Amino acid sequence: MVCAKCRTLLFREANYCWKCGQKVVADLDSDAHPEDQTQYETCEIEYIDRGLGGGWYEARVGTTAIARSPKKNRFGDQHPMLLDLVSKLLADGWQPVDSDEEGNPVTMHRPKT
Repeated sequence: MVCAKCRTLLFREANYCWKCGQKVVADLDSDAHPEDQTQYETCEIEYIDRGLGGGWYEARVGTTAIARSPKKNRFGDQHPMLLDLVSKLLADGWQPVDSDEEGNPVTMHRPKT
């Protein structure tokens, strides 16, 4: 699904856009043709905690890091780091497919090249 207001890619079960807050109207035909998962590569987003030295978010395909957020002090707000990484991935054609309990993307995929 795509947000009608800001054109951000959204999770299939989203009620609101994670970027602009726009209420989402579900596309009833989106599940009519399930995607063939073998045609997609998947990346997982995780926080790499380096203790008092801070940490960063990293996107990995298998064991290979494909993108990383800027490093941040441990006591700083981590959410902008995650949004920065997700924005990079969206620009590279990745689409969110799963989120954590706060609605943040944790799994993304894109067509295999």
